Amino acid sequence: MLQQIVKLRWHFLNSESGQETLDHIEGFYMFLHKTKIVYIGQVYYKSLRERIQEHLRGDKLWKWIKRNYDIQHISIKIAEIEDIGQERINRKLVNDIESLLIVIEQPQGNIQCIKTYRGRDLKIVNLGEKHPLPKTLSTDILAKI
Repeated sequence: MLQQIVKLRWHFLNSESGQETLDHIEGFYMFLHKTKIVYIGQVYYKSLRERIQEHLRGDKLWKWIKRNYDIQHISIKIAEIEDIGQERINRKLVNDIESLLIVIEQPQGNIQCIKTYRGRDLKIVNLGEKHPLPKTLSTDILAKI
């Protein structure tokens, strides 16, 4: 089976392009402390705006971040799925992308998908304001971890 290529375009939440992306119903987000990824999440059939607001209203994740990090240095980046080739966006694909991001990046705030990846053969191309993510992440890296 061929490796599926997925392109994600990352934006700072407070940028103009980030604000435009907030109403997308499929996408990804990450909380950063300075340049360290603290948490990676995803949405599927819920807007990025709704999901991030749930966190900021004081859910367990936000309380954990406030206990462990200086929130003055917390920023949020969001990503839209820019291109997935011939396939349609579906829950399984979104879950696989999130899982691969988490298993490779190992954010401290994530408790699921940390140890193993069981999804499809993927290559993620990160575009836009992607730092600290590398340009590409793929299942090929997992053999080296």
